[in-house]
Amino acid sequence: MRAVIYDAEYYEPITVIDIPQDFVREIESGKRDKMLRFPVIKPILSRGPSECIPCETPTKVVTLRFEPIWKNSERLMWLVTTQDAESALLLRAAFLPGQRGELNRRLEMAFLNGLMAAVR
Repeated sequence: MRAVIYDAEYYEPITVIDIPQDFVREIESGKRDKMLRFPVIKPILSRGPSECIPCETPTKVVTLRFEPIWKNSERLMWLVTTQDAESALLLRAAFLPGQRGELNRRLEMAFLNGLMAAVR
């Protein structure tokens, strides 16, 4: 399920992430608390064989709170908020359906440009 994460204080949209549907089902059934914690996964940059990446770097965790929005007696959607907006920006963003075509086109062009540069 794609969900927009909002800042809990100002209700400004931060990013869109993909939340596993199993988590949502467990929240709906009451098996899981309405607070989910997601780790911020930083990409590992290659620095060369002589430099080591320290393993003691603490992993950031973003806590998301799920609140149902009701219309009449049916749950319309989930409002997802966080207190840690800066760390939420580091979560892996999910693209909306209208954005995927442009993203795929850019990835294809980057691949072709890299391939042509390697062939030359």
